[in-house]
Amino acid sequence: MRLMFTAIVITIVMLSSCDDHGKNLDEKALHTAKHSDKPNQNDNQVMTKSNDDNKGYAGLKPPEADQYHSLDDLLVWRYEIAETSSIALPPNGNNPNPLVVGDIVIASIFSPGEIVALDRKNGRKLWSLQLPEYGGPHVSFADDVLYAKTSRTLYALKPANGAVIWDWTPYDEEGEWIYSSPTIEGDRLFIGDRNGILHCLSTKTGDLLWWKKTSEDENSQVNATAIVINDLVITATNAALAIAYKIDSGKEVWRQSLESGSIFQIQRLGENIIVQTSNSINLLSPGNGEIMHQWSWPGRQVTFTSVHPDGLLALTKKEAKRGSSSSSQGSLLLGLSEDDTRFEQNSDQFTRMLRYEPNTKLVYEPQYKGLGIINPISGRRLHFISSQLKSIVSLPHITDGIIYLLASETHFDKDDNGKRRFPRKVGVLLAMRHP
Repeated sequence: MRLMFTAIVITIVMLSSCDDHGKNLDEKALHTAKHSDKPNQNDNQVMTKSNDDNKGYAGLKPPEADQYHSLDDLLVWRYEIAETSSIALPPNGNNPNPLVVGDIVIASIFSPGEIVALDRKNGRKLWSLQLPEYGGPHVSFADDVLYAKTSRTLYALKPANGAVIWDWTPYDEEGEWIYSSPTIEGDRLFIGDRNGILHCLSTKTGDLLWWKKTSEDENSQVNATAIVINDLVITATNAALAIAYKIDSGKEVWRQSLESGSIFQIQRLGENIIVQTSNSINLLSPGNGEIMHQWSWPGRQVTFTSVHPDGLLALTKKEAKRGSSSSSQGSLLLGLSEDDTRFEQNSDQFTRMLRYEPNTKLVYEPQYKGLGIINPISGRRLHFISSQLKSIVSLPHITDGIIYLLASETHFDKDDNGKRRFPRKVGVLLAMRHP
């Protein structure tokens, strides 16, 4: 039960005090696994077809879409990772999990903590790296180096075999120190910690180049993922601050007060940046931190934001009332530009994340029982892929007409008397054709 609880409330904990929200898993030795001879591959003879009855949507009314498809009809291959109810950590940004790097697709597994690499053509396992704690929300790749993390340690890996180049932990004391994700620019890497410090590391060695304490506030955690614009690295904190530093020296250039704290990835929109809090979306000038525009909706919380070249999409929900479930609150999907609201429409209550994919220029909408594909300008849902007993639990990566994603399958086993047992969850990595 603690695994499921941790996955659900991780973003809430990021905005809480610096106390650890749970004990880590038992220590595991880092290792590189041998190649698997079994690709776990399904029949490649797949094609897109309409699925008018949306079989397998478990009694839930599917969202409106131009075309409906079955995931099973689009499936290229399936790889079973582990029996777990928490295969993926919910993201606080737009990085996909898994990530395609050349001919390899690489996933960060929350529980059990592991990095898994497969041949993207057939799903054959190439290598895996066990982690001593829960895995992070995604991996990153830059200049032939793969970066993975837990809540305690950052790893630089060789993507071909998972060998560790270097690892870095900010403090020797036990605890969960890192909730942000790394930002890489040239030979420098930037990452925040829960003590309110932004660190600058060498990408070659992992050595610390400089660090800055962002504030002396009681809750100054740096859980947001930074962005680099020109010669500045810009981050945000739980202490309701956005701050810019020189990337070469760490000299502070500006700081801007926000109406509340931010745990989200800072994104670029045109010449400006987007800083999301739980109550607003802020358009800031990266040069001086001036707030150029702010979107907010009284009585509503902002749960996710995804930027595309012509604007952004935002998920909002009603503020939960005491004694009510947050998932039952009305959800809205909004299409925004810098000076206008393009559309506003009801969103499925199970939609928790969005991702704009540059390769297709479309937005992908993981849901409890499927995947929506949306035109980011009009908000029109072009496709809905029904996943039956599979819950889509990560932001997909799409390349060369294939969608790669993580899902949680529900399996109903029977005992010797033929009675259905309590359902079990199995984490899988899937490749399917784009409709």
